[in-house]
Amino acid sequence: MKDIRYYIFWISDFLRGSPVYKHFREVRDINKNEPLFEVIKNRRLSSILSYAAANSPFYSRFNHQSIESFPVLKKKDFQDNMDSMFSRQYLNLKDRLKKMSTSGSSGIPFKIFQDSDKAARNKADLLYFYELGGYHPGDRIYSMRIWNDLNQRSSWTQLKENFRMFDTSEIDDSGARNFVKTMLADTNSKVLLSYASSFVSLMNHISPGEYRWNIKAIFTGAEELPADTRRKMLELFKCPVISRYSNQENGILAQQPATGGDFFCLNEASYYFEFLKTDSDAPASAGEEARIVVTDLFNKAVPMIRYDTGDIGRFQLQEDGRRVLTEISGRKLDFLKTTDGKTISPYAVTILMRELFNLNDNISQYQFIQETELHFTLKIAYKKKDKPTIDENAMVEKLKMIFGKESIISIMTEFSIPMEPSGKRKYIVSKLG
Repeated sequence: MKDIRYYIFWISDFLRGSPVYKHFREVRDINKNEPLFEVIKNRRLSSILSYAAANSPFYSRFNHQSIESFPVLKKKDFQDNMDSMFSRQYLNLKDRLKKMSTSGSSGIPFKIFQDSDKAARNKADLLYFYELGGYHPGDRIYSMRIWNDLNQRSSWTQLKENFRMFDTSEIDDSGARNFVKTMLADTNSKVLLSYASSFVSLMNHISPGEYRWNIKAIFTGAEELPADTRRKMLELFKCPVISRYSNQENGILAQQPATGGDFFCLNEASYYFEFLKTDSDAPASAGEEARIVVTDLFNKAVPMIRYDTGDIGRFQLQEDGRRVLTEISGRKLDFLKTTDGKTISPYAVTILMRELFNLNDNISQYQFIQETELHFTLKIAYKKKDKPTIDENAMVEKLKMIFGKESIISIMTEFSIPMEPSGKRKYIVSKLG
């Protein structure tokens, strides 16, 4: 039997005109009906290209009848051209739009604004892909991440959504013991949502055994979940372990099937995907290493046409002709250690940098490096000739709270951060080996 919150959620949506359910129904129908999928996908693509060309000054010079006439854009292109990319209908309504901030896989702080229809589509996508793992609105869900004053949920929100916050600031032996204790004490059926990196560490600290977890499904994302970690999780928790490929600026891009399989089903109901060669904008072939380029079919506030996500992947064709992702590269993060030897998530630094970025829009990139057990370097790159005003003493103190009072923090501001030989800029680097 479903929780009463399930009925409250959908009744509330109905009273508002069913903005989420209408999208949810379309996402579900597209994924179940191949002919409908092709018709709606093509119509949605044509619609967003026409809208962007008609309403966004940046896109107005491109031929809306051909997506290939639009340029492939990186994060920096959006940073540098945000005002001209904005739809004229929304440029003066920024306060009413949903703002999504991300550090990005290359350490480039990034803000994107989303209109209400895009926000409803994202919620519908979320519910659909959750449902594939057995989750419904109102089911208990644990979100495992680093929680602080910037992102924590209110008591009312937690009660309303049956939501629980589990902090992963420490993911060593003590963190693992806390995880086991919390999960076993809560006998309710539940779903877990976590960064893949958290479980990579946790699974090294949880002893095998017979536990009564009562976990319906575990969803991981942000980085790659190694196959051996996934195997350990399946054996221990005895529930579906589902990896998700998503980002803050768009939403859910792909997800593994709950029934098993190492491939990712693309969310082609909400995005148009291109796989382009790594050295040109020519289409890549199935099985070839390729850049993942996304066109968001719903964000009209800031149309994202041919957005280079910065991720590298490979696709294959299924028997029904649909493409699936068989590999997503470049989403591995380095773990960090405190001065007393505790392993911590790199997202402890990411959260601080998002806060700094929200206070200063002149920052273009950053990179945090653990040089030794005691020495750390924070590199901050800026866009304009004038260096950003940063309270370095305050930043050092915040980092010392994370890594220990004995830590030695160096902050460097420079005009750019060199790329690695791979062509990417890692924003978290550990030299501990």
